[in-house]
Parts: sequence; C-alpha cells; structure tokens
Amino acid sequence: MTAPQPEPTSRLRRLLGSPRNISMASWLAVAVLVVTITSLVITSILSLTYGADLASNLYEGQLSARTSVKAEEVSRYIRAMRNQTAAIAAGEGTIETVSLFSTAYQELASTTDSTADGSEDVLADFYRDEFAPALEEALGVSVGWRSLVPTTDAGVYLQRHYVAEIDEGNEGLIDDAGDGSAWSEVHREAHLGLYELALRLGAADLYLIEPDNGTIIYSVSKRPDFATSLDFGPHSGTTLATVMRTVRDSPERGVVTLIDMASYAPDVGAPMMFMATPVFDGDRLSGILVVKLASDPIDDIMTSGGNWIDEGFGDTGEVYLTDHDGRMRSVARPFVENPSGFLADLQAAGTATQTEQRAIEGVGTTAIFLKASDSRELVAAASSDDATGTTTDYLLRPVVSATEQIDLGDFSWFAVSQVVEEEVGGPIADFRQALLVAVAIFVIGITFGTVSWARSVFRPVRGISDRLRHAQNDEPVPEPEDMEGAPADFTNLSDNIDEMLTALSVRQSALESASQERVETVRNLLPPAIAERVESGDRDVIDRIPQGGIVVLVTEGLGELVGAQQIGRTQEVLETLIAEIDGAAAHHGLERVKLVGDAYYAGCGLSQPYLDHVPRSVNFALDVRDIVDELNARHGTPLRAGIGVHTGPVTVGLTGSVKLVYDLWGETVRVAHFLARRARPGEILVTDEIRRLLPSDIAISRQSDDELGGPVFRVLGMQVAETVTDE
Repeated sequence: MTAPQPEPTSRLRRLLGSPRNISMASWLAVAVLVVTITSLVITSILSLTYGADLASNLYEGQLSARTSVKAEEVSRYIRAMRNQTAAIAAGEGTIETVSLFSTAYQELASTTDSTADGSEDVLADFYRDEFAPALEEALGVSVGWRSLVPTTDAGVYLQRHYVAEIDEGNEGLIDDAGDGSAWSEVHREAHLGLYELALRLGAADLYLIEPDNGTIIYSVSKRPDFATSLDFGPHSGTTLATVMRTVRDSPERGVVTLIDMASYAPDVGAPMMFMATPVFDGDRLSGILVVKLASDPIDDIMTSGGNWIDEGFGDTGEVYLTDHDGRMRSVARPFVENPSGFLADLQAAGTATQTEQRAIEGVGTTAIFLKASDSRELVAAASSDDATGTTTDYLLRPVVSATEQIDLGDFSWFAVSQVVEEEVGGPIADFRQALLVAVAIFVIGITFGTVSWARSVFRPVRGISDRLRHAQNDEPVPEPEDMEGAPADFTNLSDNIDEMLTALSVRQSALESASQERVETVRNLLPPAIAERVESGDRDVIDRIPQGGIVVLVTEGLGELVGAQQIGRTQEVLETLIAEIDGAAAHHGLERVKLVGDAYYAGCGLSQPYLDHVPRSVNFALDVRDIVDELNARHGTPLRAGIGVHTGPVTVGLTGSVKLVYDLWGETVRVAHFLARRARPGEILVTDEIRRLLPSDIAISRQSDDELGGPVFRVLGMQVAETVTDE
C-alpha cells in the first residue's frame, strides 16, 4: 500500500517552521523592522520628492531677504547724502563762499584775455595731447578735442592754472596757483575747508555754480568741467547741466534734486550721478550747490566690500543695481573677481556690443555700460508678490534671482540678487546622495540592533518558559541567576519611572522659574531689542551703526553724597536719578547702554535708526541737566553733571561668554566721553558735527578749539531763533 503524500502546506510548515515555533522576540524584531523600514522608505521618498522644492524655496527666501537688505542700505545712503547736501547749502559759510567766488569770477571775466597771456595755447596742448586721447582710450570712441575747450577767457585762464599746469591727480590739492588773481585769493581761503567737506561726504566732487549763466565758479576736484558754462559750454549737454537747470528753474529751499547715473566725460567717461540744491542769500537765489557721487560707494554697498562669501552668496551669487532701462548701476561680481575672464565670457555670450565692451574695459566698471536685465521683466518681477524666479543673466547663465524696487524720490532703481542655478542645485544633489547612504547604513544598523534588543527584552520570558518546560517534563527546575525575582524588577522599574517623572516635573518647574528670572534680569539690564536677541539664543550681538548719537553724562559729587547721607537714603536718591534719566532717554528715543562709575552712556539710533538723532540727543542732554538740578533742589544733594554729545559711526554689542556685558566702542564714543569729562558742572559740550545738524531753536555758543581737531560748542538751551555766538 502506498503511503499517503504530505500536503504542500505541511511541507512548507516543516521547512519554515510553524508560526507557533517562532519566538515572541523574533515577532517583535520583525514588527519593529517592518515599521522602521516602511517609515524610512516613505520619509526618503517624501524627502527626495519635496526636498528640492523646499531647498529651492529656502534659498529663494534668503535671496529675497538679502535683496531687501541691500535695497535698504542704498536707500539709506542716498537719504543721508540728501540730508547732508541740504544742510551744507543752508549754512552761512556756504552762502558767503558762493558770494565771494561769484564776485571774484566776475572780476576775472572782465579783465582776462586768454589769447594775450598764452592760456589758450597751453590749454589746447592739454586737451589735444592728454585729455582727449585718454577719453578716447577709455570709451573706445573718437573725441574732438576742440569741443572740450572752455568758451570763455576766464574759463580758459582758470583751467590753465588749476587743471592743465597741475600734475595729474593733484588738481584738487592746490589751494593757490600763484597767479595773483582775486579768484585765487578767495580759493586759498575757502578751498581747504570745502576739500575736507567733500572727503567727509565721500563725494567725488563738490561744485558751486553761478545761476545766471550756469558757470561753475568753484570745483573741489578741478576736472575739465571746471570754470565752464553749463548753459552754452562744452558740457552743457551733460547730466550735471540737466540737474543744474532743474534746480535753477524751480528753486525750493531745502529741496535736493537727484539725477540718475550716467557716463561723464570730464571724469574720463566714469559713471557719475549728481544731487543739487539751491543756495539762497535771503530770498535771492545766489548759487547752486552740486555734489557729485561716483559709483564706488554704491559698489561697496552692493559687493559688501568684495565679501560675497561672508554675506552668504556662495561662489556665484551677487547683488547689483539696474534702472528701468535694464543697465547696471553697480559693478558685476565676475568683473571684479576676474576682469579679463569676464570680458572673454561677455564676448562669447554676445550680450554687449564691442563699444560697450571697450568702455567696460577702459573705464573699469560695468555700471552704465552693461545691460543686465530686460526692463519689462524687472518691472514685472518687482511688482509681483513673489519677486523670485529663474531667468538668464548678462552672461546667459541660468540663475535664480530676486528683484526689489528702490524708490529714490526723483527716480527709482531695482536691486537684483542672483545665484547661478547650478550652485543652487548642488547642495540638493549632495543631500540626495547623503540621504540614500544614510538610509542604507541605518537599515543595516537597525536590523542588528533590533534583533539584539528583542532578545534582551524577552530574556526573562525565555527563562520563565525554560523553567516551565523543565517542570512539565518533570525535570529539575533551574534557578537562573538573572531571572530570580523578575516580576519584582518590573514592579520596581514602574515605581522608579513614576518617581523619576515626579522628580523631573519638580526640576522642570524649578528650571522654568529660574529661566523666567533670568529673562527678567536680561530685560532689565539690556535694551529691548538686544534682550530679545539674547533670549532667542544669539550671543554674538555685534552691530556697526553707520551714524548714531552718543550722550555721556559724568556726575560729580557722588563721593560727597555717600559721605553726607545714610546708605539707604543715598541708594534711594541714586535710584531716583537713574530712573528719571532712563525715563528721559526713553522719551527722546535713546537707550541706556551702560552705567560705569560716575559715567552714564546713552545712544540714539542704535537699535532703531533716527534721521533726527542729533536733536533727540541734545534735547535729552538738556532734560538731564534739568533733572539733576531738580533732584538737588528736592533732596539738597551736591550732584553736578557734565555732558558730552557727539555723532558718528558706533560699534555696539555684547561681550563675554559667561557674563554678558552690553557695551559700545568707537571714536564717536571716545569724543563724547572726552567732552563730558571736560565739561564744567551743568555744561553740555558738543562737536561741530552736532552743531551743524541742530535745529535753529537750540541756542549754542562756541567754546574753543582743542585736540579734537575742531571747534567745541556749549549748548545753552532752547530759543526762538537760531543763535551761534563766539566766546
């Protein structure tokens, strides 16, 4: 008889084992592995699917933020230059200087014969042999030198003595050509001050223009536009002439007109922009003040001084400016880093004409000469809710870009940030590869770890099973060392966990209480904006403020106060004094930075910029003087306050890694502290920079000149009309 054949299912069970023969530890290990691997697979797919979009969005967000920062820096720079130009034009010294130069120029024009004294021949040689060839080489175009010569005898005469016969690069350094003219006498007295003023402004030139026929009666740099008429002279078609005529046709006191950047022949084709404002002598328009701005300060803002990588732009990112015509208003990063390579790439791309390429090479900048963007795309991108996107740049490279419009009052620019698309995708590809490698390693590791963990977890169960099996088979029941009292261990573990959670809850409450106390302490010691940054974990708070007001109060008599009164009474008086001074600071928009010994330091414009930080600082100083006087009257205290005020660039931030100290540094702080130490009781000393920016309702008097290199003034108080007296 043939034996019955086993069913296929029975063979499979014998081969794989019955499910009842698979241990619980194995089931647990398999379950954990299935869940883990499934989660990893799903997470990896989602990461690979959406990671590129997420990374791209993050990069575009960063690009947009950097664009906004640069746009605000440019806007702030132009606003500051406008304010300073208006302040200069309104000064009594400027009004008097314009009058003196106008009179001297008219006298020179009535007595000069450029043919008779040979000036015409000297100037012809200069333009024919020096300037015209240099301009042709820079722009790559033919230049007729005769069209550049001034049309008046006075203009020829002055250019001979102050331009043609001066070594190149030294034109603005000569205060007297020694020709004996009345104009040179005026120039000798006024030039040094105007030259230093132009340096402080960072201006390429500063012009004084006679409005009747647009004659440039004074120029700091003495370029070939000096002493020419902007109405009918060789430069009457330039942007300088345009801005002059705009102001002359509609002069408004305190209004500064700005004209867009353009190639300027007197500066050998370099891109220049001009801002102009009228100079009034009473109600009469006596002159026009024009400040010439080169592209260098704007380039420094847009390129961060060449530190693109430190600014987070990587190897190919940059920010540049354009106008509605799509032409650059700042230099391109590739040109700065490798001019010859950039020009070769530009020629290969075919996005610039031969004339434009020669001008870029000759002048040394892409500003004005290179069209970087399509004007319609600029307007559309700036007005869109999402100003980022992909496009091609001036070298036909695919780039990710962000655009923001900058309103400059008389016209607007666009700030464009971009980075080559390949650089954006590089980190994404690296992330994908790293993710796959990490997943593979993790799966291998979790497999071995899960099996080992499951065996360890169920070791007591196996011991119990083994003992039961021995008992079932009537065999001696072993007494395993590691299984003795196993149930009690689980009970103890549960109890320990409860106790641990309770202890953790108590500790958490204590930590939260301590953290809240620390937050309150930080908020009391630091300005609100700095306190928020510290609370968020930022301890590297170092800010460089381009222009801020610093007030230093030095209080004398503290030693007498301590010796004359009880400690408790002294503390109450000092706390009242500091609280009232802090209140005055908050009222005027200042913030206390530190209190060291008898010195109280406060700043305006450190956390929040103020255009009127100078009046705010001086008004605060006046209030502090009154506060000290009132405190002395109320309490009979002997306190005496000396105050110093100065304005300029300031560095503020936190120092120390364990004990945080909020401090400020810089020449501005040193000058303010020096003035406070020098001030007599109840005296407020300010620098000339403060005086020039004060409104007319604050009375001041000149005290003296000292080692600061300029005059020092004493603030008297509030008045109805502006008063500046010399003692």
